[in-house]
Amino acid sequence: MNRKWKTVIVDDNILKAMDIRKALEWNGLQDIAIVSCQEKLWDAIYAGRENGAEVGLIVTDMHYPLTPGAAPDEEAGFKLMERMEDIVNILKKVQMVFFHIEDNAYFGKKA
Repeated sequence: MNRKWKTVIVDDNILKAMDIRKALEWNGLQDIAIVSCQEKLWDAIYAGRENGAEVGLIVTDMHYPLTPGAAPDEEAGFKLMERMEDIVNILKKVQMVFFHIEDNAYFGKKA
């Protein structure tokens, strides 16, 4: 069976997420999903395992909500790393890229 690998971007700032998506597409990646919280990331991971489109790359901000509608959690990226370590046998081939850009810096504003 040919595996289809999917990329998931985790960021609650849709403008940053879209820019990241454009950069990934420009570099040849396809099947890219954008989610705004960690719960939706786990949904994508488990759904992909069931339908043969496993998540192979996660590009994630460090500060974002854990669940839909929640406030951003400054520890979200670290919590993701801890959880990934707990289930490493399930997700052996997932690569992760972590980043954090202050919104003011991203939009060219001075803090």
